[in-house]
Amino acid sequence: MNKKTRELLRENNLLEEQLGDEYRSVLTDIVVYLRSADITFLRQERIRRDITDMFFDGEQRGDSVRDIIGRDYKSFCDDIIDETPKRNFRQKILSVTGDGCLYLSVLLSLWLAAGAAAFLAGSSDRPYLTMTVGNVVNLAIFLFAAVFLVEFISKNSFRTELLRKPFVWGLTAAALSVGIAAGVFLRAELFTVHIAVAAAVVVLFFILHKIISSREE
Repeated sequence: MNKKTRELLRENNLLEEQLGDEYRSVLTDIVVYLRSADITFLRQERIRRDITDMFFDGEQRGDSVRDIIGRDYKSFCDDIIDETPKRNFRQKILSVTGDGCLYLSVLLSLWLAAGAAAFLAGSSDRPYLTMTVGNVVNLAIFLFAAVFLVEFISKNSFRTELLRKPFVWGLTAAALSVGIAAGVFLRAELFTVHIAVAAAVVVLFFILHKIISSREE
């Protein structure tokens, strides 16, 4: 995110800490829900500031959250989101690319850590990592599982009963199991790379994430 957005985020975090428990809990759910909206991060934080100010005023009057925004928190947020300009094509591309670079840097760092640990433990006598078909499959599965969980939790932040449904976590566990099994059984080698090069790639993806995010609103 750019400097203006980062500063607004910092200010909003500090203000939120000053709210009472009831207001802070609801505001957290609202912010999580906003993260799934097709609007820029800057606009999300501006909405967050407006709602925080509303909560501060209501708290001073002795009102409850429902007195201020009604009983249906989701509908309240949806009405605001519908009135807010959506991200344009460029903003969507930047968001998807930036998030993708971050996810890849995290997943590849896990692959790097596993290979480095094997080398240091003496399981491998060469400082090289092997990318197999199984590695590609499980990285892809883990990536999609992470995106699914983030989106699902964000879109259902007001429906906590859904987050406790066995099928959600069962589906996630099944996907992770398939990914792990692919890594174990699909051993066909695609290429090998030196640990130092792999580390440089991980760092490169993270730097790209930071650069792209700095251009987002």
